[in-house]
Amino acid sequence: MRHAPIIGVIAASLALPAAATEYPSKRIVQGELKSRQCVTCHGMNGVSANPTVPTIAGQNAGYLMIQLHHFKEGKRYDERMTPVAQSLSEEDMDQLVAYFSGVTGGLEEDDAGY
Repeated sequence: MRHAPIIGVIAASLALPAAATEYPSKRIVQGELKSRQCVTCHGMNGVSANPTVPTIAGQNAGYLMIQLHHFKEGKRYDERMTPVAQSLSEEDMDQLVAYFSGVTGGLEEDDAGY
């Protein structure tokens, strides 16, 4: 029975991916619901039709989170975006970022990170 602890560790590690994928899917669903407030400026599913408003669909998650924090903290200002970001909780931002960063059909590969 010297191998019993090893078998337990292996069994536990196999269960992690299932548990890990359940949580992000809830974040994404909540983010999609909250994204409705973003449609007016950023377009349906974060794909902007307005050249003065960035497409956020498919954008890097870290970049989106940093920009939301910059708007919320006043490090970056836009008359429409700043009040929206200031109204978001950390959980709201996390859910929105989870949703928009996973949307496909937004940014071209060359545009990622801008």
